[in-house]
Amino acid sequence: MKAIKIPCEHDLLSSNHNTWVDAVMRCKGGSPYCGADGYCHAGGGCFADQEMTREQAILEVDRLSQELYNAKIENDKLRNMGSQLVNQLELAKEQNLKSGNDQRVFALKFCIHEIKKAMG
Repeated sequence: MKAIKIPCEHDLLSSNHNTWVDAVMRCKGGSPYCGADGYCHAGGGCFADQEMTREQAILEVDRLSQELYNAKIENDKLRNMGSQLVNQLELAKEQNLKSGNDQRVFALKFCIHEIKKAMG
């Protein structure tokens, strides 16, 4: 489901060509240089009616809901990856404790501590 983006004056600064062109076309009135410098020389009047229709608003809310859901899933994956790494390092630490490899145990404890600190 693709939401409809209403061009705004800020889009005149976009490096995305499609976004920039949409903004220029929105403000193409009597100002032939509109968008050439990232500024609407018509005083921004061509961007004044940024209200969405009900259908556009519903599509945008749906799109944002999906984007939020995807971000939450990605966040959970990242958190789980950190936890899995800590578990693997804890196992390696225990194995090295049994082997009497004190230098590796020290290094593993440091890594575990730093990862846990970064995971907050």
